Amino acid sequence: MGNIFYKLLTNERKYNDLPLKVAQEKIKRKQLPPLNSYLEASNFGIHVALKNAIAMTLQRYPQERKSAKEVYEYLAKELSKHEENTRGTNFN
Repeated sequence: MGNIFYKLLTNERKYNDLPLKVAQEKIKRKQLPPLNSYLEASNFGIHVALKNAIAMTLQRYPQERKSAKEVYEYLAKELSKHEENTRGTNFN
């Protein structure tokens, strides 16, 4: 799941430029490439939610890692907050 959220956040594939064996090892070790400085510093709601979702799914120890259901519930709650904050706003 963390790989999917990383792609959504950055629009990049995490290990595109690495040989397959190296990429597989990094995935096993839960090693993410760093985010660019803009995303790292961003407080924009969706950026924060996706960064948190990535962190939730990439915990080293399985007992600390959140389940798909827990991540879904977190993201649904964040989306609900966003919808409340933008209600009545016309983005057209």
